[in-house]
Amino acid sequence: MGKGSQKIKYKNKFAILKVAQADVTLERTAKPKTFDKNGKRVKAIKGEPLPLKLTCTRVENDEGNLLAQWFLLSNNSSLSKLYYGMAINQ
Repeated sequence: MGKGSQKIKYKNKFAILKVAQADVTLERTAKPKTFDKNGKRVKAIKGEPLPLKLTCTRVENDEGNLLAQWFLLSNNSSLSKLYYGMAINQ
């Protein structure tokens, strides 16, 4: 097992949890899925770039087959750590 991976128990079987994190910046305009009083879609809203933390998580068996995967995009690094902690306690 490499750095960022560890043995866990997943659905009552041993598996390998792999976690990677990266700093990313969201730079696109917000596209609300709301409508104005005339029933037309609201225009996109420009804003400042948003710095985020991307957490990618994979659970694999000993043969490397994918059992589960999930992703978290958050502006709260503490949340990423909590999410990671919850993942290893599955």
